[in-house]
Amino acid sequence: MDYKEIRISGIRYLQELEGNPNWYWGSDYASGFLYEAEEIWQAGFEMKSNRLVFVSYPDGEIHEPVRAGAGQYFAEPVCHDGQIYCLLVDFAKKQILLLRCTADMKSVVTEAVLPLDMVEDTYNLSLATAPLMIMRQGREAVFEILWPEPCRFQISESESFLWREGDLLLFTSWAVEPEEEERVVVRRFPTGEVVRVLEGMLMRLPDGQCWLLDGGGDGEGG
Repeated sequence: MDYKEIRISGIRYLQELEGNPNWYWGSDYASGFLYEAEEIWQAGFEMKSNRLVFVSYPDGEIHEPVRAGAGQYFAEPVCHDGQIYCLLVDFAKKQILLLRCTADMKSVVTEAVLPLDMVEDTYNLSLATAPLMIMRQGREAVFEILWPEPCRFQISESESFLWREGDLLLFTSWAVEPEEEERVVVRRFPTGEVVRVLEGMLMRLPDGQCWLLDGGGDGEGG
């Protein structure tokens, strides 16, 4: 059996970097997910910083352009316009940092620094596209874009953000009663106004196509 050995010291699962089939990424989740690391930090316990590694395809070369320092923790990376971006929260300095990996993957450039106290907590704090955004979908069913163009509006508890297309924000929404169903809720930026509801599940393909699975036409707002 042929195989390539990838030595990444305890990181045993890699995910394809959406939007760039030439890269995979992985984390050791040393203190759980980002919000769990925040809870550990706030409780005064030792918070172990996580690692974020990238592996190129097909050669399997490993890159770790930056290591989190004490009190710092990574969220998931994204690819936008061919560039790889990372989100790093510095709990010690109370900052949210947007980092861009250099072309050689040997270092990072700081693109934006935001105050951590601009969010209630780091639950579902993440990067999204397109355009590149720092966003948060909190436990209180509020959707926020923190950078580059801030907005904030209420959504339903069953909604989860998918991606943005220009001035349209796409969410998936589900229900289990009276029967299980899934819908796509299309909202307008920055107000959150619902402009369309589609029945089914929306799937984005690597080449940019979108497929609506089991769609039955427009729902309310169509």
